[in-house]
Amino acid sequence: MGAGPARVYVGKDIFERGGLTESDIVAYGGDIVDAFGVGGAIANAPVIDFSMDIVERNGGEPVSKRGKKGGVKQVYLTEEGERLLLPASSESPSGGGRALIILH
Repeated sequence: MGAGPARVYVGKDIFERGGLTESDIVAYGGDIVDAFGVGGAIANAPVIDFSMDIVERNGGEPVSKRGKKGGVKQVYLTEEGERLLLPASSESPSGGGRALIILH
């Protein structure tokens, strides 16, 4: 939940998702939040947290939602075990890294 000012919308349900833990559900459940999306919290395997957004249209024109960067991305796993997100058109990270997304 954001840290901004509280807003009340009568007749609207609140669906909270993304990065939730069991303690978040306990804290926000009941009177505050109506439903939760908890896929990553109950997964039985390591999770890479990501969202699916439209990043190109019309054969390569970059697009994005406000506040995000358009264009196809690549995720690299660095030698140190960190994940690094770069535009797919950029070169591999200077310190090396293995591409994790198979781009077609």
